[in-house]
Amino acid sequence: MKIVTNICQQKTSTFFSRDGIGKEVISRFTTDLQSNGLFYTDSNGRELLERKRNYRPTWELELSEPESGNYYPVTSKILIRDTIKQQELAVLNDRSQGGSSLNDGQVELMVRLYRLGHCTGC
Repeated sequence: MKIVTNICQQKTSTFFSRDGIGKEVISRFTTDLQSNGLFYTDSNGRELLERKRNYRPTWELELSEPESGNYYPVTSKILIRDTIKQQELAVLNDRSQGGSSLNDGQVELMVRLYRLGHCTGC
């Protein structure tokens, strides 16, 4: 297995909100891996579950919010694989977070959800 070397594009955002709208702060890892819309999240540290972007196996999916519709709980690990290069990127976290791969070659974890004001109906 080779080590993916161009993970230097990690982005973590911080903000000062003047618009009064809540924000999700994420950490995104970008690579040149071709994951073909597939990524894997752990199931309480027991096994990896395959996730397919914009897909549900038991119903026809219509997403009005593709970002939040593709986030899953990550308790200890999220990973992407490139089956052609036989490489993978795994990110291990130390606490439960939401995670996704919204684009091929990317993994992101929600660092913090900031809600400003009282949230009704959330």
